[in-house]
Amino acid sequence: MTFGAGEVSVRTATLQHIATSRGIHKIDCMKVDVEGVEDRVLMPFFRSAAKSLWPKAIIVEHASRLSWKEDCLVFAKANGYREQMQTALNTGLVLEV
Repeated sequence: MTFGAGEVSVRTATLQHIATSRGIHKIDCMKVDVEGVEDRVLMPFFRSAAKSLWPKAIIVEHASRLSWKEDCLVFAKANGYREQMQTALNTGLVLEV
């Protein structure tokens, strides 16, 4: 990724890889704020992780929602989450059991 006059290389890992490689079997709550690429973190996770690993509550920064390639909030709501709260910058979702 290029910002200004230089480049920065960053090692990345998928959210599922991070969870499973650390032996995490359940996530109670998660805040996602990754500078406009929330969809690129959440959508692969939702598609590959067992639903039992999905966070029971999730707060997603939606301020850059127009730059998302996929609307992860719409996907989440269609797949068991309900909107619990919304602020100017964030949406809080709770997974219905």
